[in-house]
Amino acid sequence: MAPSEFARLWYENVKKFGMLRRSTLQSFDYRTLVAAKALDKSITIAALSEDPGEDLARTAKILNAEIISPQWDMPNLNKKTIEKIHSLNSKIIPWTANDSGAWKKLLDLKVDGIISDDPRSLIKFLETQSFSHY
Repeated sequence: MAPSEFARLWYENVKKFGMLRRSTLQSFDYRTLVAAKALDKSITIAALSEDPGEDLARTAKILNAEIISPQWDMPNLNKKTIEKIHSLNSKIIPWTANDSGAWKKLLDLKVDGIISDDPRSLIKFLETQSFSHY
């Protein structure tokens, strides 16, 4: 299926059920995200990345992405990159961090969210953290 067709079908169905404002279209295929924004600029998009050499802030700017979601342990996910992304009014929500070491690192980097396969343990971990410096 072509990215534009996928975006159109997704958009029509999400809109049909009144879920557009509560939905985020995530994709590794940026063509899909571009096609979705062409349909409706109000669509929230998340650019997924597993490329350790990608300029994530540049991607956020080019796509006008509300969210950048890189793999959590890539070298290009660092404080400088996160500051640049935040300066573009985009959020950074890495995937898929599944242990306290990863979660601590991401909190120290001041990410906006964490995607995890173990949300129950992540919630318990977050309950033990002090967020006074965030």
